[in-house]
This record gives sequence, C-alpha cells and structure tokens, in this order.
Amino acid sequence: MRSPANARRLLDAMERLEAGQGHPHDLIETDRTCCWSGTRTPGKATAGGSGRTVRSASASTSC
Repeated sequence: MRSPANARRLLDAMERLEAGQGHPHDLIETDRTCCWSGTRTPGKATAGGSGRTVRSASASTSC
C-alpha cells in the first residue's frame, strides 16, 4: 500500500476480524451504465499522483 495510514487501517481491520469482531455486509451492486463505470479499468491499479485534487462545485457525482 502506498499510504502507511491505509495499511494500518487494513491491518487493524484484519485483527478485528480475526478476533471475531467482524460484521457481515451485503455487497453493493453498481449500475454498469453509471457515468463512473467507464472511468476505471478492471484489474488495473491507478495512481493518483502527488498533486492536489480539487473538486469543481459544478461537477456531478450522481449517476
């Protein structure tokens, strides 16, 4: 993992699961016609880079 904080969170979650503190969740099925579905390449990891990300106030986040 690139982020030490994310690695720590993952390890903490694994420790909780092994200690019997896991909680089952239903899988979230995404709509394949969603506007975001075409922006990712299945099976490929993408790097966000080191630049700052700025979200536009006019950007749509709903599908």
